[in-house]
Amino acid sequence: MHKLAIALLATTACGGGYKADSYSTNWIHGNLQFPGTRITHGCLDIALRAQYGIEADPILDISFGNRCVQPMRVDLRQLEISGVFANSERRKLQILDPRDEMRRGLLGGNAAGKERLELVGGAGALQVCVSVAEIIASPSDGPPQETCLPLVQRAS
Repeated sequence: MHKLAIALLATTACGGGYKADSYSTNWIHGNLQFPGTRITHGCLDIALRAQYGIEADPILDISFGNRCVQPMRVDLRQLEISGVFANSERRKLQILDPRDEMRRGLLGGNAAGKERLELVGGAGALQVCVSVAEIIASPSDGPPQETCLPLVQRAS
C-alpha cells in the first residue's frame, strides 16, 4: 500500500494528467471528458459546448487542457462571445459574474480544467460564437479563431 501511494504521488508530480490532443484526463486526474467542438489555441486544447440554460440565457461549457509542459496563464474573462439571432443579427454576450469572482489563473503543464459560464443577453439566440484569441498571453499559430456553436438541449 505504501508503494502504491508513492507511485501515485510520483505520477501526479510529473504532470497534470493531460496529454495533447486527447481532450480528456486519466482516472488519476479526475477522468475529465471534453465534450463539444474541439479547437487548439497555442498550448491549449479547448472544447466548447453551448446549451440552453434553465432560464432564457444560454450556458457555455469550456474544457481546456495545457498541451505543453510549461505552466500558462489563462483568462476566461477575455473570451469574446456573441449570439446569432434570427435574420443573422449578432449581439455581444456577457459572462454572468455578479460577484466579480472570475480571475486570471495559472494552468500547470499538462493540466486541465473546465468551467460552466452563464451568458447574459443571449435569450433567443440560435448560435453562440466564441473567440478564444485573447485568453492566453502567448501568441498562437495562425489568425484568431472564432467558433460558432449551435445551442443544444441541456442534459439533465
